[in-house]
Amino acid sequence: MNADEPSSSVPLIAAAEARAAVRAFLDREAGADDRLAATLSRCASITVRDFLGRPDRETDDIVQDAVVSVLAWLTRRGEFTGDIISFTITVTRNRCRNYLDWQRSQRTVPLTGQTGYVASGSPGPLDDLVAAERIAHLQAAVDDLDIACRRLLHAIYYEKRKMADLQREAGLGSLQSMYHRRAVCLKKVEKFLKKQWRGCSSRGPAKHGPAKKGPARLDWKGRLHD
Repeated sequence: MNADEPSSSVPLIAAAEARAAVRAFLDREAGADDRLAATLSRCASITVRDFLGRPDRETDDIVQDAVVSVLAWLTRRGEFTGDIISFTITVTRNRCRNYLDWQRSQRTVPLTGQTGYVASGSPGPLDDLVAAERIAHLQAAVDDLDIACRRLLHAIYYEKRKMADLQREAGLGSLQSMYHRRAVCLKKVEKFLKKQWRGCSSRGPAKHGPAKKGPARLDWKGRLHD
């Protein structure tokens, strides 16, 4: 068996069909992201099961992280000529290795008898100032998003909506497609923040233009207005 093939004897997808699915995804055909995500999710699930060898509460998160990473990578590159199944297996195995490394690094030390030396966890004035600055940067990034991303992130992080509910409302056939949409929106936030922070210097914070025009503006605190 090839090192980049899952051990399951059930065929995942024919090579030609896989290439067609990737091409449809890159061409932004309707429903292509949903179909490709479903195929990659099955591949990643088999790989995680084979690699970890046991059920784990983190299994679903590893699968979703791997699939979203592959879809985001395809989106950034805009092209792909290799074997998407083998590529997904490689990404998933790397995620499994990272998870096992993280598990091994989680060493706990009992604090009994050390309470006199443990710093207080209560926030101080400096913590409040840093938190306020973070919110201000985040609000600027949210203002810069298109209305679809603002509404999606607001539903996830402010309203605490379940991804499965948002998936059904969007008419998507797989949960991974919803996670992919979230990843695309968060990438836009990341790009805005990196650009803003790169502009910060001794001369002061970088200036940025007004928020993008759209049907409405949804701020981080939940107000929807023109």
